[in-house]
Amino acid sequence: MEQQNYPISEGTTIVIRTDKDLEVRGWDRPEVSVQSNPDKTRVQQEEQNLMISCGDDAEIQVPATSTVKIKLAGGDAQIDGVTGIAEIDRIGGDLQVNHAGAISVSVIGGDADFTDLAGDLAIGTVGADLNVQHSKGVNIGHIGGDLDVQQAQSVQVGNVGGDFTGRDLSQLKVGNVGGDLSVGDTQSASVENVGGDVELQVGTAEGNVRAGGDLTVQLGSTTGGELRLKAGGDVNLYLPKEAGAQLEIHAGSQDISLELAGQSELIEQGNFTRVIGQGGTKITISAGGDVRVSDQTEEEIGKGFAQHKHRWHHGPEKTQWFAGHAARLSEEIQQQVNQAVRQAGQQVQQAIQQAEQQARQAVEQATSGWTDGIPPAPPAPAAPKVEPVPPVETGVDNPERTSRISEEERVTILSMLQQKKITVDEAEKLLEALEGKYGSD
Repeated sequence: MEQQNYPISEGTTIVIRTDKDLEVRGWDRPEVSVQSNPDKTRVQQEEQNLMISCGDDAEIQVPATSTVKIKLAGGDAQIDGVTGIAEIDRIGGDLQVNHAGAISVSVIGGDADFTDLAGDLAIGTVGADLNVQHSKGVNIGHIGGDLDVQQAQSVQVGNVGGDFTGRDLSQLKVGNVGGDLSVGDTQSASVENVGGDVELQVGTAEGNVRAGGDLTVQLGSTTGGELRLKAGGDVNLYLPKEAGAQLEIHAGSQDISLELAGQSELIEQGNFTRVIGQGGTKITISAGGDVRVSDQTEEEIGKGFAQHKHRWHHGPEKTQWFAGHAARLSEEIQQQVNQAVRQAGQQVQQAIQQAEQQARQAVEQATSGWTDGIPPAPPAPAAPKVEPVPPVETGVDNPERTSRISEEERVTILSMLQQKKITVDEAEKLLEALEGKYGSD
């Protein structure tokens, strides 16, 4: 690979497209360095845009505070030390970002890691796992694998196919999680549907928290809005000492345990209500199994209360009734999660069929004027003006389409590109065709 340097003026937007792997690093020089195969690299200045197109791997250094737009990286991509705005359309493989500013990404085909972001992070779709450490706002649409977020401010997530873990978050809002959810040291949280178990340590929580398995919630305060907890298995709720709350409990096992103000109580009934302290937050609990409410930690409860709890034994009829009720409640919650997954799968399948049809039409039109199978060299495309990073709708609150091309269609096109069913130029023409389709609606 050869290296070429290109001086640029302040305010220049750097637009990059590469067929393979891409590495972008920030430095303190007012110029751009491009290291790639010179026979497969084209660099062109267009007004305030420096257009870089590489048919091979590329290593590019840019002024640290510049605005970078990556239209396509067919392989893996790494960004380090770019503190300006980075707008990324499509990454075919994995993406790693370190010490950066505001980041906006439409589609990532593989895994993604983001560390030490000075600005907000907005992501449409991640095909595999996503890790985020040290960020301001985090707004994520869909994740195919696991999600781990550590030390972030406002976090909003639409759908997670695997597990979700988080810690030290200011605000959390989650739509659907296919696996387990474990979040600690969070100031406020709202969790809609989790297919597995839930462990939530939060200052205040409100709205619905649903789990297909067991549900454990530790509240730091009961000053929030109404809280509804629902689980197919057991529910364990830990309240702050001297908390005020209105409890409404429904236990499928007819086993309700209270450990409040130094007193332990075992209630052998399915439905129960009680006002704690001066009342306040209404907390409704529905469990297929047991319910435990305590103002002590699990360690404090362990020796005494757990022994008291095990003095009670289910009779044959009660055990049979409990098992059936727990199974029905767990199945009900799991069906809600599965329905969301099925709907997403149907949308992806429809997008695949539609994208493949558009691809055939676009490729036929694009290749109709070629001779001897060799396409004419097109001019470098003009880059649109880069605006401030827009938020990505996550699907939690009545989402509206933020792009003419759906995220599923983008993923499909990247998959076709990786499988070498189409070339990079054909992928670009396909995307333009899909933009034209939605633009004519």
